[in-house]
Amino acid sequence: MESCRNRLPQLDDLKKFSYAYVSLIGFGLCIIVLAELTNIDLQIADYYFDAQHQVFFWKNSWFANQLMHVYMKNFIMMIAAACIVFVLLDWIRTVSRVSAWTRLRLRFVAVAAILIPSVISGLKQTSAFNCPWDEQRYGGTAPYLRLLDAIPANMPPGHCFPAG
Repeated sequence: MESCRNRLPQLDDLKKFSYAYVSLIGFGLCIIVLAELTNIDLQIADYYFDAQHQVFFWKNSWFANQLMHVYMKNFIMMIAAACIVFVLLDWIRTVSRVSAWTRLRLRFVAVAAILIPSVISGLKQTSAFNCPWDEQRYGGTAPYLRLLDAIPANMPPGHCFPAG
């Protein structure tokens, strides 16, 4: 049986996680600043919108609907499920070939595989933001809103943000 010292992550290992947390928070803040101070979201949406035909060609394409939203989603869910099952089995009976650092990382991924989709789904359920094709700029009826804009009182929820 391993000693407790070998099973627990060391301080240097935990520092690596703290750098990751700080980086994620920093990137999140950068995205919020970019969303508020630039039109990069509109530039990206404009790139994929065909103004002449008034359509987003990829909206109903096989690539978007089947490959990305069915096959890739199922593939990612299978990897996440395998990781969760491995972590649960390792918790019940420790796999001796797995180092403490790898074990910690796998547990982190397993927890993230459960929490991230759950949080995104919950946010989408309450989100007032619409998909680009529903906005007035692209022929829809919804107004364009920036991330931190106040939501008009009479606007129905769009359930399109954040992306999954």
